[in-house]
Amino acid sequence: MAKFNCIICGSEFVSYYKGAKYCSKPCQGKGMRKLPDKECEYCKKIFRPRDSQQRFCSVKCRPSNRVIRVKTNCLHCGKEMLVIPSRFNDPVRGKYCSKECLATRYGETNCKHCGKKLVLYLSDIKEINFCNHECKNEWMSYTFNGENASAWRGGCYNYRGDNWKAQRRKALKRDGNKCVKCGATSKEAKLMVHHKIPFRFFNGDYEKANVLENLETNCNSCHSAQESHLWHEVPVEFKRFL
Repeated sequence: MAKFNCIICGSEFVSYYKGAKYCSKPCQGKGMRKLPDKECEYCKKIFRPRDSQQRFCSVKCRPSNRVIRVKTNCLHCGKEMLVIPSRFNDPVRGKYCSKECLATRYGETNCKHCGKKLVLYLSDIKEINFCNHECKNEWMSYTFNGENASAWRGGCYNYRGDNWKAQRRKALKRDGNKCVKCGATSKEAKLMVHHKIPFRFFNGDYEKANVLENLETNCNSCHSAQESHLWHEVPVEFKRFL
């Protein structure tokens, strides 16, 4: 046991513990009591300090961390406010003084496909709006279909005439069952017989359309890349087939 002096009341007391500070629980309670509220030396805000040396309410109020603010006006109401210069390039921060003014950036519209109500930025609202990619794709599938499609060239007809199957076999045999563009065989790719001049330009005259001179064997990939699919009219060098 050793003798100590209470740091609160100064009375002498005996304790088994080394470094004892308080003679009783009341004195211990007084010693552990939280520090009183203090006024921040920078912003004058009242705060509760963590220790007796704390002078500022937050890290931002410390001299080394203080940010210079510039006066500007709210884009909506024109109210004067202080803004950090680095926020001038931000589309939202530093432009509006309150949430109410910020809300004026939004407008209401409807999805063109499903009619769902949408809340978007005014700059994002267009003549046609969609709630997601699925609605956009579905709307485009029935809006730009058939004659409304930009690549429409009169449609595709499966019927190629009474002699088509025979002419198709002859064309494949003549070309050695290979693609004339890349040389792919039937084992490497699906082969198709292509009309050099599209069938639609013959106005149903399949005998002229299916002559061997107008047919060539293509693989599926080369056939898709043929520019003749998009012809508006027949080039001069091919008009001899008509």
